[in-house]
Amino acid sequence: MEIENAPDFLATLTHDARDPGRVTVALTFALAALTQGKKAAILLLLDGVALAQESYADSIDAGDPFVPAKDLLESFLAAGGTINACGACLKHNGIPPERLMPGIRVVDGGTAVKLISAAKTTFQL
Repeated sequence: MEIENAPDFLATLTHDARDPGRVTVALTFALAALTQGKKAAILLLLDGVALAQESYADSIDAGDPFVPAKDLLESFLAAGGTINACGACLKHNGIPPERLMPGIRVVDGGTAVKLISAAKTTFQL
């Protein structure tokens, strides 16, 4: 049960803007993994799939000393991080494909399990 390009670090996020702290910490840790030379990915599940939407992270800010979510997300993607979003969760939350940011990988449950299983380290929020 191998997955192509398995991440070294996988952050799984199930929260949205209603919990800016969890969103910010997940993005901060995923970006930190990239800056340490690890291949990092994010898996968005449940309410967390809201983050896959274009401009959704723009107003998420947990406050000092944290960096705003928009900046973390942009840095994460620019540094080569990948974002996976649960397709069933997107549908359940009424998020159509045309509202997704470029580069979002929509995955099914089987692929999500493979990502989690293949990652060297996982972090769940």
